[in-house]
Amino acid sequence: MKIALISDIHGNLPALEAVLQHAGEMKVKTVWCLGDYTGFGANPDEVILLLKKLKSTGIIGNYDQAVLKIPKKSDDWKEKLVPEKWFSFNWTYHQLSKKSIDYLKNLPETRKEIIKDWKVLFTHGSPESIEEPLTDDTPQERLKELAHKAHVNLILCGHSHEPFMRFAGGSIFINPGSVGRMFDGDPRASYAVLSIKTHKVEVDFYRIGYDIEKAAAAQSAAGLPEVFAEITRRGISLDDILAEKDQDTKIQVPKTEKVEAIKETDTAENPEPLESVEIIREVSTADKPVRKRAEKRNKKAEE
Repeated sequence: MKIALISDIHGNLPALEAVLQHAGEMKVKTVWCLGDYTGFGANPDEVILLLKKLKSTGIIGNYDQAVLKIPKKSDDWKEKLVPEKWFSFNWTYHQLSKKSIDYLKNLPETRKEIIKDWKVLFTHGSPESIEEPLTDDTPQERLKELAHKAHVNLILCGHSHEPFMRFAGGSIFINPGSVGRMFDGDPRASYAVLSIKTHKVEVDFYRIGYDIEKAAAAQSAAGLPEVFAEITRRGISLDDILAEKDQDTKIQVPKTEKVEAIKETDTAENPEPLESVEIIREVSTADKPVRKRAEKRNKKAEE
């Protein structure tokens, strides 16, 4: 069974469409979403309605929960939150149709599935908290603790916007990264394709090029703060950009001659700058997936 695993779209419709097109080209028909459909992007309603139309299986994210609280929390948050964050919550709520609001309200915080005897847990943050970010740097002991409490084979998580696959406590943790708001300086969309078989799980992590300028222009045209378009173009977080501005740090634009130099050295041995799709594969196997811990090439290093 092949599954497109997506998370943290954040209202970025061009990025989502590019990811779904890529998944479709690989004959992937099932979509799992780990939450945060909304926020910062110009098309939150269209994102929700598209995934609803595709009958994707999903859970709610912490950002989605905050958006739904706007009718009661808007005035209070306007005084307490960073202005850009309050604006995003408030603006996003008022863009949503009743169908989209109802869709979000009916999404659970977690979900369990059993596929080919693999027990799968959907979480947005971690099995313990919707707001706990799990990353490649999360201590191994913390992952083991979470795995022992979850009692599943696969723990799917989003929220941190960082793609990774790790093994701990008999469970495999998989984060597909963010479709619409990556934080690593690479603005391309990130998602994963899971191939679940009886004794094997293959995970392909993809970075997908899309029309970034179209997404940024839509944010500006919608009247969103210009910093949101900057987030989209640069692939970094709002907090990082605000920290730069606090320190009076200016964004340096590469000089023409430096850009040309990069292009001249961009050979077949170093193709990354010209690639619109990048793939990393992880494969795990288990004789009895419900009981036996999956293996990984560098498992000992992580323990």
